[in-house]
Amino acid sequence: MSTSRGFTMVELLVVLVLIGLLSSFVGPMVISQVEKTEAKIEAAQILKLFENASQTAFWLNERVLFRTEANNILVVREISGKQIVKKEFRVLRFKTGEIEIGATGDSSARSLNYYVNDQMRTIELVSMWPEYKGLPVNAFN
Repeated sequence: MSTSRGFTMVELLVVLVLIGLLSSFVGPMVISQVEKTEAKIEAAQILKLFENASQTAFWLNERVLFRTEANNILVVREISGKQIVKKEFRVLRFKTGEIEIGATGDSSARSLNYYVNDQMRTIELVSMWPEYKGLPVNAFN
């Protein structure tokens, strides 16, 4: 009476083929979901950058430029040209452009277009300082 130990080569080959087939179906879905999540995170980062730029303009009483180019956003003080922030994005892409943020925190644009896998999406750049509207810039001094 012979007892077999282990698996035959054919059985191992069948298991490997099944694992390969499953990973070929599941892998792209997982990768796609990861990119979607990264795009959502980066879109939230845009809003945070815009909010910070708006607050910076308000507190410095100086216009700030919110520049987009390729996969970068730069926040620059208008008068000195000094770069405040540079953020590089992995998933999002932008057309070259510029949004001016005035000393009151208001911007020259209400939305920003960005691209994920060549699909254009829009994010609304709402006013970050609604409770301060109408107050003079030096109201807090």
